[in-house]
Amino acid sequence: MWIQWLFIITILFLIIQNSIIKKWALKKIDYNRQFSKDKVHVGENLKMIEEISNNKILPVPWIKVETKIDKTILFGKEENRVINNETYHSSIFSLLPYIKIKRKYNITPTKRGYYKMNTLSLTCGDFFSVGKINYLDLEVDANLLVYPELVPLKEITLPSHSWKGDIIVRRWIMEDPFMIRGIRPYDYNDAMKGISWLATAKTGELQVNQYDFTADSHLMILLNVDIRSGQWEETENKDIIEKGISYGASIANYSLSQGINTGFGTNGQVVEGDNYFYIKPRGNRNQLLYIYETMAKLKIKRQITFHTLLEEENKKNTYNMDYLLITAYLDERMQLEIDNLRLKGNTVEILYV
Repeated sequence: MWIQWLFIITILFLIIQNSIIKKWALKKIDYNRQFSKDKVHVGENLKMIEEISNNKILPVPWIKVETKIDKTILFGKEENRVINNETYHSSIFSLLPYIKIKRKYNITPTKRGYYKMNTLSLTCGDFFSVGKINYLDLEVDANLLVYPELVPLKEITLPSHSWKGDIIVRRWIMEDPFMIRGIRPYDYNDAMKGISWLATAKTGELQVNQYDFTADSHLMILLNVDIRSGQWEETENKDIIEKGISYGASIANYSLSQGINTGFGTNGQVVEGDNYFYIKPRGNRNQLLYIYETMAKLKIKRQITFHTLLEEENKKNTYNMDYLLITAYLDERMQLEIDNLRLKGNTVEILYV
């Protein structure tokens, strides 16, 4: 008889604790997610930080936090679940009364982009996982901006233009070795001949001379997100354009570090934008980050044709500008606009990808 009573009491206990957990487990649960850095370059390591707290006297036997993430974001030693080609990251916690738990995960983004990891689901159950478990959807403010990958300039086949038998190196890459305007830390793109050994000895770190230019240079980088003339559909081979974006970011990084006013424009769409994007050449300290952020948010989807973008440039009647066009092709309509830009006193070079 006592076995029957034990069985009945056990069943009642399971039912009662299950009802309590289902009703109260997700009450007064706070969850927050943030990144150690919210803006990084491709391949740069950072941490995703989770904080969850139970602000009540009732313990929570187990609670699972699940988030859909982009498959290009790699988690250290954690393994993510793949469901219907979508990747999910899960964390499981056991919460005592009035406790806060913090966890850190090493992550590495492998592709530039603007990643929103704002939505998540909380799932909880009772001590014995008996009965229906409870769900709750939450939103947090957790966005990650991944800048393009930077490549050494020596890996980029920079254009040169032959004119009357001479090779003319563009103003935005030609420094005047007789005009030194300062000292700055060494960068892997710098030549050894530019090292200031005196400044290096004083600081204990490699320092290079920062040269001035013989002209007040303005560089405008224009990126074409189409890979062939007359293209109507969305670009399929996106790796070509991704390479062009990395080239543009690397050149902008170098030119701005050399004191050259640099701008960026593209015929592609930008996340949270409804028009093609254009950043006028400037030389202030925030310009490079502005260009990086725009490139991170760039969708490889055409907003206007590239020859239309060049036509808009011609309408501005700009002169004495150095244009660098990053494109996979050149057609007659583009060439016509390029010729018009040159007639106005601008230089135009093409970097094919």
